[in-house]
Amino acid sequence: MTSISKEIIVVFDVKNMHFRRLNLLLTSKSVFVQKLNGIRFVLGFRFNYSIYEFDRQFHFKLILFRRNFFYTFAALMQILLTLFYTLIFVLSIYKLKFFAIPGFSRNAVAAVFILKIFAGIAVWWVYTYYYPGGDMQNYFDDGKKLFHLLLDKPKLFYNVVFNNAHYSGLKIWNANFDSALYNDAHTMSLLNMLFLFFSFGCLQVHIVFMCFLSMIGLTALYKTFEKYVPLQRNKLFIAVFLVPSVLFWSSGILKEGLLIFGLGIFLYSSNCGLPTSYNRRKITALLLSLFILLVIKFYVLIALLPGLCLNLIVRYTSEKLLFIKYFSVVIIIGIGAFALTYINKDYNPLVLIKDKQAKAILEARGGVYLSNKEKVVCINYIDKEEQLKQINDSTYKIVKGSNYIFWKADDMSTYDSIIKSQDTSSYQIAYTVVPAQSIIKLNFIKPDFSNILAVLPQALFNVFLQPMIWDADDIIQLIPAVENIIIVILIILSLVFINKKFENKTIVFFCLSFVLILFVLVGITTPAVGALIRYKIPALPFLLISLILITSKSKAN
Repeated sequence: MTSISKEIIVVFDVKNMHFRRLNLLLTSKSVFVQKLNGIRFVLGFRFNYSIYEFDRQFHFKLILFRRNFFYTFAALMQILLTLFYTLIFVLSIYKLKFFAIPGFSRNAVAAVFILKIFAGIAVWWVYTYYYPGGDMQNYFDDGKKLFHLLLDKPKLFYNVVFNNAHYSGLKIWNANFDSALYNDAHTMSLLNMLFLFFSFGCLQVHIVFMCFLSMIGLTALYKTFEKYVPLQRNKLFIAVFLVPSVLFWSSGILKEGLLIFGLGIFLYSSNCGLPTSYNRRKITALLLSLFILLVIKFYVLIALLPGLCLNLIVRYTSEKLLFIKYFSVVIIIGIGAFALTYINKDYNPLVLIKDKQAKAILEARGGVYLSNKEKVVCINYIDKEEQLKQINDSTYKIVKGSNYIFWKADDMSTYDSIIKSQDTSSYQIAYTVVPAQSIIKLNFIKPDFSNILAVLPQALFNVFLQPMIWDADDIIQLIPAVENIIIVILIILSLVFINKKFENKTIVFFCLSFVLILFVLVGITTPAVGALIRYKIPALPFLLISLILITSKSKAN
């Protein structure tokens, strides 16, 4: 007769991405049967209190006996998995030819990568304990939900991803419901879903992956510009790898890390539009990076465009009359952009800027955003429990007597307030935004040149100097405030010690063009100080590189 004993085991369930404790009836044989999540699994081969098995759907589970090991084992497995992938990427840095950068050993590159991992964990800590409810956790959570959909309901997954079907379990998936352009929240959620095939639900592994992607982008940026400053590689290394804001915000599970990857690979593959040789690998990298820029932050590609076009013209002519060539390019691009308005009015650049600013201002205030075919409604974040009534998984109604604001879905700059609502319409939640802790006052702009030109001084002031050091409430704002002061001092010193006959004028034009356009767009459209700090980081290396190029080394010394 077979003996049976009852034991507690711990299961890491890859399908649901977490550990769980189970009571099992174990036979003395090495094989037993357990019903889990409605599926019968055959578990087998006990080795030293451990069982490894593959179920019918190939979900790998590691089983460990003894209840008191549960929490220790879960944490230990996450640490070991994180260290495992860190080791793989460090070895890649030492082995791959790409990471051999002129002027520095691979030890320096690996040290920067390790530093980025610590920075990424710090970003996770900030969004977990300091500013809870940020994008980082939302991207990760939506990635998990999409992962489960793909495994359990592939048809619904297809409809959600490709047909924009509503799924109530997603947090940030619909964050750009009003945008005429691609929703970058989709990109980040899908990227986290892909990471889950390797991370087994460990968020820190996602951080390591993102750090490696952004490290590739930064290395590509360094290699792109190194040939223009061969005698000032130390300064270039600092400008590219060690600017605090860039180091910090490109290391979390945020759009900035993927953006830096795409931006670096794009410029490295294209040589900023200047003469270079092309092969199949470069063309593939160029197309991949172009796709990433298109789906993650389209306006960054727009900011690059005038400089790229200027470099293409110089490539086939000369560096003479650069100012005239540059402004001719800007005029032609402007005419082309407004020509799109006659094809599709949603692509009017001034309207896009206006809508982006209006959406950012409203989001900075926080709230629950609901929509139907007629309008979009924003409920106060604090009052969401009292003012919303859930009808089913995806449908909500506003409680009578509630106060809220609403606007037409096609005009976010004009909204009205409703006091003591009698609205009986049904809505679906688009997304939820936690109120920003520090907000810069911005007035709603109108879609015309004169209005945008009028706000340019304030926009540039904000992007160069915000947060002000006396307004910094914490270390997260204090470091960027000090960084702003240092950058302004460097700009002044570069102008004082400028080399009036500096070389590589096309590269200087390219960098300054990108910085100015991106800073203007970010300054006009971003009222939240935290977002302002993040959104401007792609331009900071280019600003510092341009200062290195124009400064007379002998005068500065």
